[in-house]
Amino acid sequence: MKVFLINMLLFSGIYYTLYLLLFRRSNFFKLNRFVLLLIPLLSIAIPAIAPFFNDPILESTGFATTLLPLTINADLEMTSQNSSTLPFGVWTIVYGFGAVVSLSLFLFGLFKAHKIWSHGKSATWENIQFRFSRNTPASFAFFNRIVVPESLEHHPNLYTILRHEQVHCRQAHSADVVYYNLLTVIFWFNPFFHLLMKELRQTHECLADEKTIEKTSREVYARMLLSSTFGQDSPFPVTTGSVHPFFNSSLLKTRITMLYKKQSPRWLKTAYWIMLPLALLMTLHACNKASEGKDESTEMPVEAVSFAEVEQPPLFEDCDVSAGMDEQKVCFQRGLIKHLQEHMKYPDKAKELGLEGTVYVQFVIDQNGKIQNAEVMRGIVPDDSASAEMQEARKELDDRAIMIISKLPQMSPAKMKGKNTAIKFTLPISFRLQ
Repeated sequence: MKVFLINMLLFSGIYYTLYLLLFRRSNFFKLNRFVLLLIPLLSIAIPAIAPFFNDPILESTGFATTLLPLTINADLEMTSQNSSTLPFGVWTIVYGFGAVVSLSLFLFGLFKAHKIWSHGKSATWENIQFRFSRNTPASFAFFNRIVVPESLEHHPNLYTILRHEQVHCRQAHSADVVYYNLLTVIFWFNPFFHLLMKELRQTHECLADEKTIEKTSREVYARMLLSSTFGQDSPFPVTTGSVHPFFNSSLLKTRITMLYKKQSPRWLKTAYWIMLPLALLMTLHACNKASEGKDESTEMPVEAVSFAEVEQPPLFEDCDVSAGMDEQKVCFQRGLIKHLQEHMKYPDKAKELGLEGTVYVQFVIDQNGKIQNAEVMRGIVPDDSASAEMQEARKELDDRAIMIISKLPQMSPAKMKGKNTAIKFTLPISFRLQ
């Protein structure tokens, strides 16, 4: 989970930067909207599925992807790699608090917008249904609902404002904002999702402006935006919901700039369809980079199958053969942890040089339940300028990981179709100094 969260933050930051550099200043607003809706999905999906794409360290061995990585600490205590400085319960409380606050603000904004609508006075203007309200300083759209301040009831530009808000309704902009609000409830700690939502709101306003000026003078519309008559932001609770206020001071400068901006060059449209798939391929390539350079001699024997194919996992002596599959897996992991606790020792040279990292060991438990072909699939990669001592320390960690796995006791072999079978998987062992 920790790796997933780090990668999600990294990828969302990369895509956000890519958007700012390439697309933000273009006036292909529909494409910008599509990109902004797609970025969170890519940022979440890629870290979630990329490890399953042809990575020898996370091969589809089944068990290798479900067994928790194990950590050897310098103080000779064995911990799970998902442990952290703070207890798991503390992190859960912090996350839960943030999620509850975010959800509360969102729901309060929706409630406030609904309350303003329900207390408004119904009106119709050229087939546009809306309501006047004395409880809001600025016009806004809320799904298919439009609310206008009572102070603008007789204003000459009222129809222009209604047309602007009608675009928000017809193009379902509120649904986009609800989508982002739900994301920021679940991933409230991701600053890039909040920044992307702000960019999406700006794009919505530009889309509405672009459609509105088709029947209105550009200069008149720009002066109207700058007019003090509309120079009031909506109240805080409303802006946290799914509404689209006509006036938003933080977006005003960009909206006016886009009104007078020349049409972006057509070649930039090609960049939308090239850069995003390219960024996706680059990300997947980075996740699969470890598969390059894999030597043919490291391939496992043909008779060794993956954990997903077996009917019964390998079992230590004290495991119950008659137990269910889930209980057997838990028993196997418990036995593995017990074995590592008995044989763990942080290598002296690595400890002295402060070398830490994760060593991935792949091995086979053969038809007789014995450990075979234990080898390091990926060790700790030092800097190019690493000293000979550091190289030696790295080898010590590799050797220690191999030794620990090689000393696993003989166990009851895995079974498939009622027969003993060899099984292969990969175990990450992390060495950490405290």
